[in-house]
Order: sequence, then C-alpha cells, then structure tokens
Amino acid sequence: MARGREELSAVRGRPAYRAMEFGMVRMPLFRVRDELPRLDAMAVEVATDTELTAFLAAAYDHAVLREAVAVSAPALGDVLDRVARGEQLSRKQLRKAAISVTRYALRAGTRSTPFGLFAGVAPVVFGETASVRVGPHHTKHARLDGAWLDGLLRKLEQRPDVLRCLDVVINDSCVQKGDHLHVPLRSTRGRRSGAPASGRVVVRARPLVLAAVAGARRPIGFLELLGRLGDLFPDAPAPRLEDTVARLVRAGVLLTSLAPPLDSPDPLGHVLRQIEGVPGLPVRSGLRGALTAFAAYRRSAMGQGFPELRAAVDAVDPSYAPGGSPVQVDLRADARITLPRTVADEAAQAVSLLWRIAPATGRQHAALRDYRERFVERYGREAAVPLVELLDPERGLGVPQWRLEPADRAREPGPDEAEAARERSMALAELAWPVGGYAPEVELTGELADRLTRVSSASPSPTAEVRFELLAADADAVDRGDFRLVVRGGSQQAGALFGRFAHVLPELDGPLRHAVTAGVPGGRTPAQLCFQAPSGLAYSVANTPRLTGQVVSVGEFRAVGQDVFRADELAVGVHEDGLRLFSAVTGDEIHLVNTNALSAPMATGPAARFLREMSIENGRTWAEWDWGPFARAPRLPRIRHGRSILAPERWRPTVEMRDAAGDWRRWKAAFDVWRAVYEVPRTVQVGSRSDYRLALDLDRPSHQRLLHEELRCRPWNRIEESLATADTATGWTGGSSAELVVPLRAAEEPSPRRTSGPRTAVVPVAHSMAGGWLFAKIYSSTHLHEEILADRLPLLIEALGDAVDRWFFIRYADPAPHLRLRLHGTPEALRESLLPRLGDWVRELGGLGLAADWALSPYRPETGRYGGAGVLADAEAVFQADSEVAVTQLSLARRKALGTDTRMITALNLVALARGASGQDWADWLLRVIPRDCHREAFRERRAELRGLLESDGEVLAKRCGGAELAAAWEKRDRALARYAAQLRRQPSGPEPGERRDLAVRSLMHMHHNRAVGTDRDSERAVHALARGFAELTVAAERFGPGPRTGNSRSPDRNSPTANPR
Repeated sequence: MARGREELSAVRGRPAYRAMEFGMVRMPLFRVRDELPRLDAMAVEVATDTELTAFLAAAYDHAVLREAVAVSAPALGDVLDRVARGEQLSRKQLRKAAISVTRYALRAGTRSTPFGLFAGVAPVVFGETASVRVGPHHTKHARLDGAWLDGLLRKLEQRPDVLRCLDVVINDSCVQKGDHLHVPLRSTRGRRSGAPASGRVVVRARPLVLAAVAGARRPIGFLELLGRLGDLFPDAPAPRLEDTVARLVRAGVLLTSLAPPLDSPDPLGHVLRQIEGVPGLPVRSGLRGALTAFAAYRRSAMGQGFPELRAAVDAVDPSYAPGGSPVQVDLRADARITLPRTVADEAAQAVSLLWRIAPATGRQHAALRDYRERFVERYGREAAVPLVELLDPERGLGVPQWRLEPADRAREPGPDEAEAARERSMALAELAWPVGGYAPEVELTGELADRLTRVSSASPSPTAEVRFELLAADADAVDRGDFRLVVRGGSQQAGALFGRFAHVLPELDGPLRHAVTAGVPGGRTPAQLCFQAPSGLAYSVANTPRLTGQVVSVGEFRAVGQDVFRADELAVGVHEDGLRLFSAVTGDEIHLVNTNALSAPMATGPAARFLREMSIENGRTWAEWDWGPFARAPRLPRIRHGRSILAPERWRPTVEMRDAAGDWRRWKAAFDVWRAVYEVPRTVQVGSRSDYRLALDLDRPSHQRLLHEELRCRPWNRIEESLATADTATGWTGGSSAELVVPLRAAEEPSPRRTSGPRTAVVPVAHSMAGGWLFAKIYSSTHLHEEILADRLPLLIEALGDAVDRWFFIRYADPAPHLRLRLHGTPEALRESLLPRLGDWVRELGGLGLAADWALSPYRPETGRYGGAGVLADAEAVFQADSEVAVTQLSLARRKALGTDTRMITALNLVALARGASGQDWADWLLRVIPRDCHREAFRERRAELRGLLESDGEVLAKRCGGAELAAAWEKRDRALARYAAQLRRQPSGPEPGERRDLAVRSLMHMHHNRAVGTDRDSERAVHALARGFAELTVAAERFGPGPRTGNSRSPDRNSPTANPR
C-alpha cells in the first residue's frame, strides 16, 4: 500500500487529543467488598420460601440499600415493605424479588453508571500528586421525574382554564402540504419508553386553522390569539374559536409555554410559574408541597430519607401519575479527588491511538456523507437551503438514510482501500492469534498500530470525552505511575457525559462552559442543541443547564430573543468534509454543541435528529476498540498499549450454551465445559454495552443463574474479564469500583474556516426537455463503462449531429453504478430526434449486455459550484470539452495507443486544468490546494518520469501521449477553459474571486478524474499527489534550476508550451 514511513511516523508522534484540567468520577454506592444481603451459596431456584423470605428481610434491614431500591424500583420497595410487615407472598413473587434484589445489590457494589442512589458523581481535578478521600456522606438531589412531569403537562394542556393563561407559538417543524398541515408525531410524550414516535399528524388547513397558525408565528397569549381570530371571523362562535386553537395544541401544531425547554435549570419551577395565574387549580398546591418535600429529602442522611421520600410521593396528585415514582434522584458522591496529570495524559494518549486506528466511519457518518453528496448534486456547493425545506421529502432531499451501512456504497472500493482493509484484517488476526499461540494479553506495538492506522488529512473532532477505569493499589502507586487504565467508552463532544450532572456539580460550571466551546473554529458561533424530548425518560436524561450563550431550539416553545436560533430560521450548506449550519437571519455559521448522552435516534422529529447527527459529525471521530471480522470469535485477548488497556479479554458463549438456553441442566453442563476449555476466570462482567455491565462471580451458583438468565434474554451480550474488582485495582479509592470521565480537546487548534458572509438560499432550477435539456441515466456495471464511453458513445454523438449543441457525461455510483449523460438542444429536436435515437442506442446497449436499465431525470445544474448562472453556459462548454478529452483518452487506451498510464495522463490533465484557469501561478495554486498526504509515495515512485515529462517540449509530449487526436481535444478544452476563466473573473457577486476560482477549478479537476477514471477516491488522491509533484518540480526548477537529466533540456518557463503538459 502506498503509505510512506514518514507519514506514519508523523501521525504516530503527534497526539490527536489533549486532556483538559478537570474530570468527573462515577462511583457505585458501596465498595466492592462491602457486605450486602446475598443468598450465599444457594441458588434462588433451590432456596426454600423461608430462606427467600429471610433474604428479603435482610435486604429490608439494610436501610441504605432499601432506600436506593425504593427510589429506583418502588414496586420492589413495596415488596420489601410487605415482607417486613409479615405478609405472605407466593413463591413466584419471592423468587422474582430475590433475583431483583440480588441484581441491585451487585449493581450497588460494582457498577458505576449513575442511577438513582445506586451510583453517584463527584468532581476530579488534576494536579501534581494524588489526593483521594471517599466518605459515606453522599448528597441527594431530588426533582420531579420526567415521565411524571410529561404526564402532568399533557393533562394540564387539556384544561381550558390553563390554556387561557399560557402563550402559544407555531411548531417550527410544521409545514403545509396542499390542504393540510403536517407536524412530526409526538405520541410518546408522557411515556417512560425512550423510543421516539414515527409518522406525522395531519390537520386540515381550513381558513380558521391557517389564520390561527399565522397569528402564532411568534409567541402570543392564548386569549390574545382568540381575540385576533374573533376580529377575522366575527361570525364564528367563541367556543368554536377556542376549540380550534385547543385542538391545534393537542395536535402539536401549536406549542405552549407550559413545557420547560430542555435547558431549563428548574423544570418544576417553570411549570409553577406558568400556572400561577390559573384560579383554583388543585394541582398547584401539591406541586408546591413536592418542592418543599424535595428540599427536605435532599437534607436527609443516606438510609434515613424514607419519611421525606414518602412525603414527596404523596404531595403529587396520583391522578397525573403515569406509573412509577414521581421522584428522580441524582447522587453527589462524598469524594474529594485530585490525580496527577499523568493519568489524564495517559487517557488522552489512549484516545489519540484509538482515533488513529479507528476503522472506517460507521452508519451515521455513511448516511451524512451520502446526504452531502446528494446535497451538492442538487444545490451545488455555495447554496444554503432552509432546514425545514431541506428535510421535506417533496420540497427538498428529505431526511438522510440513517440505516445506510458503510458497505451500502455502490461504488467498488479502490485498490488502496481494499489493501488497507486486508492489512487491517491481517493485523487484527495476528493480535487475536499470535504466532506463539494464544496469550491472554497482547501488547499493541508500534508496528501493528501502524498497520491498523488510517492515515488521513481529516482532523479530529474539536472536543471529545473518554470514560475509563483507573486500576491502582493506592494513591502512592498512582503517583509512581504504577497504574493501568481500562478504556470503557466516551463521547464525541465534551460535555455530553457531564451535562446531565451539571446541577449536582456546580463547581464545574465554569470549566464546563469553557470545555464545550473549546476548539470551536474561529468564525463559528457555538450553540447548544435543544429539542422536544420524545419521552419523560428522555427528558430526564437530556435536561441540562445552558452552557453556551446561544441555543438552537427545535420543537420547543421559546421566547423570541437574540440568543435563540429556531429551526425555521436555520439553513444548511456544505464544506469540504461535511455539512454546515447557518442562521438565515444573521448569516452566522453555527457550531452545534451537544450536552447530553441521549442517542441521536432518540431526538424527536426529523429536524432534531438531523441536527443531533450533525453535532457529532465535525471532524473524524474516535471509537472504541473494534475487532472487526473477528468480533464473534469464542475468545479474544486483552489489548494493551503502554499503561492503557484498549480492550479487555472477552468470551462468547458457545453454540451448545445458546442451544440449551431453555434447559438449565443442559446449559449448566455446557457452561462447565465452556469455562474449562476457554479458561474463563472466576470474576467476569456481562452486558450489551460498555456502560451496562453486571459483575458476576462464576463460582457462585446464584451468579451462574444470573448469567444464564442474562444470556437467555440477551444472547448477544459480551462477557469480559472484570479488572476493577480486585483490591489491587480499587485500592486508590478505598475499594470502590470507580470510573473517570475526562474531557479532551484537539491537540492542534483548528484553522479558522473562511466564510463568505451570509449565504443565499438557493432554489435549484430543474431543466426538462421543455427547457432544452435531456438527462439520461444508463445503469451498467462499473467495468463496462470504458467500453460504452470509448466505443459506443462517440457513435451516438455522431448520429445526433446538429440536434445537440452541448453534451457531457459523468460517472455515478448511487444507488447503483451508472453513467449520467446530459444533452442540450431545442425542445423540438430533443423530443423528435434525440429521444428516439437515444432510446434505440440504449436498447442496443442492452442487447449487447452492456446496460441493464435507463431512466430520464430533470437536470439540476450545480450553479453555485461553478460560479453562478452568468457563467454556467461557459462552464458547460468546458464540461463537454473535458468529456471529449476523456473519451479520446479512453479510446486510445483501449487501442493500446496511449503513451502513458491512466494515472499519469489524468494527473497531466489536472495540471492543464489548473494552468488554464489559474494562469501563471498555477503551480503555487496546486501546492496550496492539494495537501501532502499518504499518497505522497505515488509521487516519489515516479519522480524521474515526471521530471522527464516536465522537460519535454509540447510536440514530444503530445506525440508520446496520443498524437494529434489527443492534442486536438486538449486544444479545444484549452479554448473553452480560457473563455470560462475570463467570465469567472468578471462575476460581480458571490464569494471573492479567488474563492470562486478555487471552488470551480477543484470541481473541474474532480470531475475530470470522475470521467477519465471513475469514483475511486484512493485513485483520485494518488493522481492529486502526482499533480502536486509536477507542481513541486516546476517550482524547484524555477528556483534552483533543473535537476539531473540527460540531453539538452532546459528549465521550463511556466508560460511556455512545455509548461503546459501536452
């Protein structure tokens, strides 16, 4: 593979991320060795009812554990209360409760993921030496549960007396289609399920409805809106007007001020303020009582908060209850922790390595890359399209294909891509099964890391987070550097894992605000993304205080202000690597900040989901260790690099265990064999995600039962070694199995992105035959394209004669490989002559086995990409001339008459395009726009050949590459390119002339490679490396004279015929 040593060395020695100055610790309620109620050696199945009852009574007597259960599993807490009162329970109830208590006890001692009182958080700072104090006096933070709050909002919005005291505004995701209004369905509001709704609500757009929507374009009082509607419809009864507006609220067309936004610091207080003016509302006093009870509960000691917790539950009107506890509790751990900077640096180094070796980006990125390509095809590169319009499937592109897999790309991988994939698989195989035999731990050496590395010019995301376990015997060991890290996950933006706990970590407010905006490139405005959560559970997870000056708000009620970007005020554009977001009002480019760990699919509605995905798309992201094709191996070793464990040793259950899942005796026999054959240790963790892990002692029968139950319900669960349960691993915290979260920022400051001010929203022109264009897609396998282009297309163009005055083609790979042929003529000629002949030609291709199908589509020119409508005809003349050059070269190559190979001739064409459009400074321009990347080796291997071409005169070069036939095609393109470049410089509007030229010429170069070679991006980068090398040699020859050569050659003048590679 063309991968130079110096590029790998540079990447290896350059960290991608650096750690910030603070962190967060996540700690379970109890220490690993704390004595908690358990069934000793007896499994639940064989225990008697008396033994199960005694076990549950012991759990009741453990006040701290019982309070944690009461908060997070109130139904189980009620069972413990019944046992304590001496009530008789059925064996099924006893067994179910015993299993649940066992699970919660395990969680409370080993799992650090915050959940109620079972685990809490505390701040961490980095300094010179370690100082750790962990105590028992944790602090509770209670508030109204999100599901209860959502149920409360739904019922209050159904009351006319409440609505009359609220403000309303149109949902910014509402669009009109024909005679109806459409809004995303929000039926999951109030449910505990996190699954977002799908589908839409459709409302008939009657005159009264349209008037109500028009009147609520900006926030307006409910009664004031009714007054305006009464003026517009004086004959309409007042009850009808009120009922219409109320129905629009229920349908989600109008949003009310009752619902707290996602960044509300006090959601319940927000609701109380909104209903303050409603006379005689019974629920108001209960909510005030809940606030008082919450405050009292916060002050109660651990294990002593039952009266206050009961008061908080009783204060809330049960008629609003969706089920479960109305109290959500977060825990502030009693911990003061300072760690040496070496710990944070080690974590940053681990993430830098994982970023470097991360495999090709996954599903979300594949969907966004595909979306960007479709955006450019339809709108061009300079357009900014209104967000709501863009996501509308009829007016715009619709939503991205989120289920698009990386492998769904229709284009075939280039040779470099394929070789990189093979190299990666071979390196992973050597790690999994070393030559000397299986080893439980394998060190990832520099050589193996190099083979896994994807050298890329893409920069890391501006910020990230890493979550890891720190393993050390004590604080002194940490100071000595005698520790290990186990990378457990993280996020792609700083603040995502912190945001939910900002209210319990007030001392981190300043550092967090700085962290979420760190690394934002100059010229962009950071804005926190807020949206209507799809469920109460989702709201509880995503509710985060505002950490940025501005917010992007989708589907929420917001007062009008300069700090709010509404969805209907946003526009989307593109940059080199992805999508860009703009304010259509101010022209500001917006950098989206995500401050919660809610998964992107959980965002309500297409706009929120789209923006959520965009918020993690900036830059190339890091990923946890990926075993790729070997992930399903029965046993895989621990991977270590330095002091960091990138992947713990892991196992998969055998086929025999999976087949016996419904039979305990058979499963137990298969389990015993599995442990012996694969040397499964006593302590393991089982779970489906890195933050969902159940720690088990496989020597204990009851834990074997738990493993059986886990694998029976979730057979895909991973089984990993448990590294953070030994005393030598948890000694630094006094025995707690803790995790640390550290925010990271890119090691190198991103370059400010040049913008051209506010962009104009572009409505693309779609040309049909009536507009003089015929656009045909000819579907054919990639390997047949050259025969069609070189042998068959010239026959069609000749047959069409004067019926066509402009034509050009490109290759395309989505949704299947095809050629796109665009032909221009009069509507009559297109209809009467061209279309019939084209149909005959395609049928002939089909008869020859060269084409599978064809279709006609509107032609939407990329006006912005090539300088604007004023130069489009000149650009299309260049497209035609370049198409003729490509066809000529392909024809010569098929006749074995092309004097050089495809990559070299394509590079020479790129140089010709740059020179024709840029003039005398073409070489400097190429050096500026083409980076030195991993394909540098392609230039090194052919330096002497390039130097020979540089020193050849024009006639020799033309004769060598193809003779008069190719020279004539080049000359025709030169003339078209000169006219286009002159017109391009005269354009008065749009970006600066230099930026306009850069975009246009880079696009011409890209499209020439497309026509001459295809859609292989690795090939295109290698060709770019050759073109850059040609420019380097030209500049060096001018500065220092020509290098060693034979004959009477001379140093070329940039404007001489020999400088133009013909």
